[in-house]
Amino acid sequence: MAADDEAAKKAANTEISNRKKYNACDNNCSTFTQRMANIATGGNNQIDAKQRITPGWILRRLGYKATDVVAPNNLYNAALKAKNAKKVKGPANVQAKPYLEYFGKN
Repeated sequence: MAADDEAAKKAANTEISNRKKYNACDNNCSTFTQRMANIATGGNNQIDAKQRITPGWILRRLGYKATDVVAPNNLYNAALKAKNAKKVKGPANVQAKPYLEYFGKN
């Protein structure tokens, strides 16, 4: 196993051991996968699948701010663009939706 793979495995085990709380914005399955993939590819953050979310005026009045999130389809497309990436199986790209559509909110 390559050194970068070992580093990603160690980082993943540490995050799992520390029981970092899951949340839909900055610690979901896609953000976790993006972090580990970037470690496994040398730690140079070549995969960036962020999507900007801007809450509507009601949520802004309640204190919610714009944020960047990583959604599965964005991650799939971004990973295929990484240096030396090879598609093993699946389409050349997938339709990325606005993030809130994944939750039935648009």
